[in-house]
Amino acid sequence: MQHPPIFNANSVPQETMGYLPDMSDTLMEWLRPMVIRRTTKTGPNAATEFKVLETAQTPQNFNGCIQPYPEEKLVMKPTEQRSWKWWKMFSTTDLLLINDDKAEVDNITYRVMSNKNWNQAGFFVYEMIQTYQNGQPA
Repeated sequence: MQHPPIFNANSVPQETMGYLPDMSDTLMEWLRPMVIRRTTKTGPNAATEFKVLETAQTPQNFNGCIQPYPEEKLVMKPTEQRSWKWWKMFSTTDLLLINDDKAEVDNITYRVMSNKNWNQAGFFVYEMIQTYQNGQPA
């Protein structure tokens, strides 16, 4: 009697290793339509007379979700950063946000601290802090 082959990680062809499951359909139940207004920075350089210029971009529609940063990960941040309001934003669209960009969503302004491209799994993740001016949320 011949036994069926045992399938495990060793049986998987090498070219399929490393793929993530596509989570975009699953995320659609979790995400909602949103609008983001990006503000990008340029400079300082000779073209900007060594000043930092902020340029507001055209609002962009996307499906996303913003949630508080997980407390267990916040504990690992440097002490002076733990009191900041940290947020995580998920999107099925690459919003082209880079570190230090401003992002306004639902009339709240955030500053992008990191961006993670999980496009292979169908989504993008942005870590952000809520910005303040004169002690008030911006």
